[in-house]
Amino acid sequence: MRWLMTRQTDTRYIHTRLQTFADVRHALDDLCHRLSNDINDATKVAEIEIVLAEILNNIVEHGGTSAYQYPVEISWDIGTEIAFMICDTGRPYPQLRLPAPDLPNCDDLPEGGFGWGMIQMICHAVSYQRVNGANLLRFSFETETLKP
Repeated sequence: MRWLMTRQTDTRYIHTRLQTFADVRHALDDLCHRLSNDINDATKVAEIEIVLAEILNNIVEHGGTSAYQYPVEISWDIGTEIAFMICDTGRPYPQLRLPAPDLPNCDDLPEGGFGWGMIQMICHAVSYQRVNGANLLRFSFETETLKP
C-alpha cells in the first residue's frame, strides 16, 4: 500500500508491523530518535511521542487481525509544521470518523477514553479517511524548533 504526499517538503517514512505493544515501543523509539535529529525542542518531541503512542497502541488494541496483514506506514513531512500520515489496514473507525474530542467528566473518571481528546488537544489538526480498505489518519504539530 502506498500513498503520495502532495507537499513540497522533506518526507520521511517508516514501515512497521505492529502486532504487540512491544512492537509499538520499538517503532516509537525509532521514530523519536529520527525526530530528535530534526527538532531542537525535547518537549515537542515528547508531545509527538505521546500522540504517536496513543495512535499506534489503538491500532494494536482495536485494529483486529486485519491490522496485522500489512505493515503500518508512517510518514511525516518537516516543513513549517510537522505533518504525519499513518496508514493501516485495521478495522475502520466507528461511523468512519474520528471520535468526538470531549473529555470525560472529572467527577466520574473512567479508566480509559481520554486518548482522542488528548490527541486533538495536542495536535494542530487531525483528520481521518477510509480509503480502499485502509485507515488514513493525518495530524500535524506546529513547531518553530527545527534544526538547521
